[in-house]
Amino acid sequence: MKLLIDNDVVLDYLTDRESFAKQASALFALIEQKRVQAFLSASSWDDLIYVHRKPSSGLTEVEAQAVVRELHRLISVAPVDQAIIDRAFVLEGTSKNSHFFVSARKHRAHNRGV
Repeated sequence: MKLLIDNDVVLDYLTDRESFAKQASALFALIEQKRVQAFLSASSWDDLIYVHRKPSSGLTEVEAQAVVRELHRLISVAPVDQAIIDRAFVLEGTSKNSHFFVSARKHRAHNRGV
């Protein structure tokens, strides 16, 4: 199974946020066991790097890099290209319950894998 993971789920796992840490840990166990293939959007990687490099994270630069590298070992970058964006424009008009890019991601996952 392929999953597009939201930033907040990753942050829940990494920061052990009380309300969601158990669910996030269960998901990461599946990822580590290779029972699911996980993806993050390219912009999610930027956000995670930013959050972990902030002084308030409590991590040194080397520690922050190690966290992001370990994540990258487990989670792939979800591709977004012109065809996905074009398809999102089409799907946006037909799907009332989907966010613009989520529509495109679903289309890509269904037709070619994430």
